[in-house]
Amino acid sequence: AAGTVTFSGTYTDLYPFTDTPSQLMANFRRAYEAMDIDEYRDTLHESFVFVFVDGSPVAPQNGVYTREEDLVSTTRMFSGEPGQDFDGEPRPGVLGIEIEKFDRLTDWMDVPLDDPDFPGSCLAVFDVRIVLFLDTPSYNMITIDSLQYFHVVSAAAEQRDGRAGLRYYLVGQRDVEIADPAPQFLSNEDMSWGGVKSLY
Repeated sequence: AAGTVTFSGTYTDLYPFTDTPSQLMANFRRAYEAMDIDEYRDTLHESFVFVFVDGSPVAPQNGVYTREEDLVSTTRMFSGEPGQDFDGEPRPGVLGIEIEKFDRLTDWMDVPLDDPDFPGSCLAVFDVRIVLFLDTPSYNMITIDSLQYFHVVSAAAEQRDGRAGLRYYLVGQRDVEIADPAPQFLSNEDMSWGGVKSLY
């Protein structure tokens, strides 16, 4: 009661300042697996757009989610709220997310300034496999197993130590049709990333 106790240890910043595209994608992945909506929001540029697979029956009329629409869906998913499918049938909420694969297949490439969707961004193609564990009495999962095109941009920002630096943000994500469904043992259901977003 009259003394003091001192604790010492090593502190790790789970979400470092995103001064490179690689660090941005690492933060994005960690936020998704942790279902941390605040950190996920911090990776998105104010002009972020999620592009659904061409011809997707669950895509909105314009084929994209704005940042605000994406955050509404992702917040519901990360919170474990139940959703509903395209036919209005209820779907169970998500209990947990495991990213089994998140491999960058290309270098980061400059996108021309006359690109109609993401001018002046940098683009890389990723091969992803994500398993979502559903809130059901039995063991049920959805697997996303496809390519994804990620676009990033940089902007001047103040780092945590007060120094000025460039910070990278995700300005676009383009979903790609599933080429080969995941093996059956991985999941009860295979779905595109946009298909999952549309449930919630």
